[in-house]
Amino acid sequence: MLEIFIVIQTIVVIGIFIIFLLLFFGIKKESEILKEKITKFEADIKPILTETKSLLANLNKISSSIKDITDDARQISHKIKESAIAIESVVSNFKYSVDKTKTKVSVLKLGLQTGVSTFLGYYLKKMQKKEEL
Repeated sequence: MLEIFIVIQTIVVIGIFIIFLLLFFGIKKESEILKEKITKFEADIKPILTETKSLLANLNKISSSIKDITDDARQISHKIKESAIAIESVVSNFKYSVDKTKTKVSVLKLGLQTGVSTFLGYYLKKMQKKEEL
């Protein structure tokens, strides 16, 4: 009976060993299939990664260009503001000059009118004196 038990035990151990061997070979086959799938997936993903890197580089260039454009726009805005201030100053100076010239012209006109009226008054008086004589 002990012999039967030992034989049964040996058969069970051999059976378990065979099951482990079958599991090992099954796992090995599945790992090879999985390795092939991973290799294929890597091959499929490499062009996508390359395109993504290229896209990111282009986006960085675009971002840099937009930053440069924004800086240029700020500088142009500042220059336009300075130009507007300068134009306002020129207009103000021109207005002041016109007002000053207006005053000078008015004074000149007044002086000419006074001079002409004085000359005419003097000339008329002189003519009246000649007629009286």
